[in-house]
Amino acid sequence: FANTIEACEEWSNFYHQSGFVTFQSHSRLSRDQRQTSVSSFKEAGKSVMVSTSILAEGVDIGRVSLVLIVGIPYTVEQYVQ
Repeated sequence: FANTIEACEEWSNFYHQSGFVTFQSHSRLSRDQRQTSVSSFKEAGKSVMVSTSILAEGVDIGRVSLVLIVGIPYTVEQYVQ
């Protein structure tokens, strides 16, 4: 999870350039684009999803082996999610 859309895009580009299949989810994407991104991430196997907190709110991804929070969360609630 990243605090800003810009950080989300930067981290996604970093992982993509490092050879990972990457997906993004943030508020600049339409709801359909975010849903497509999540669906593609679920089907992709080994891949990286970089998101703002928009994805933390009620979306069930399923099997995820690692979750990273990039940057200091603005609130304790963001960290606990």
